[in-house]
Amino acid sequence: NISAIDISPFAVIKTLANAGYIDETDKLYLSVVIGYESTDINIICKGMPLFFHNIPFGKKQVLESLTLALEISEKDADKMLPEVALVVPGAEFNADPYINKASNAIRTVYNNISGEVLKIIEFYFSQNNQGEISKIIMSGSGICVQNIDKYTTNRTRIETVILNPLKNIDVSSVDEHDKDMNSGFIIPSLAVSTGLALKG
Repeated sequence: NISAIDISPFAVIKTLANAGYIDETDKLYLSVVIGYESTDINIICKGMPLFFHNIPFGKKQVLESLTLALEISEKDADKMLPEVALVVPGAEFNADPYINKASNAIRTVYNNISGEVLKIIEFYFSQNNQGEISKIIMSGSGICVQNIDKYTTNRTRIETVILNPLKNIDVSSVDEHDKDMNSGFIIPSLAVSTGLALKG
């Protein structure tokens, strides 16, 4: 039985509020949900969406970039994603040329996403002269490579964090040895479903 229907960016707002990433002050927050086929960008204040935009970049494009650059299957590309890191100033250099090639291949996708974030911020403040974005919060299945928060911080000059949607939720019944739940990349992908569960 269906208990709730919601739009995914609104479901994520409920997750953000429950996990304590946003508050009821006048601060502006920007939620970036990188899904499989697209990315939702949402400016939020006092738990309400002020501006929303969707762009056609997501994990699908990341996988396609890897399959083309490395000539591997999508399944193999998906398996290697956790080993791949976006290059950021001060980060340790990976000596593996194969991983470096993968990093270069995916950079364009995340560069496009962060570029769209900057355009949206610029457009929003061209219409609204007050305030500033205090934090960018990222989630979704596209949070599948290392340093994505540092990379976005470096590009936008705005503090960026990865959402833990299960913060403030009792997960004691979850098997602590569940490899998927402890991978570091599965949990941010639960942002929408967690919000729907909280609503339901």
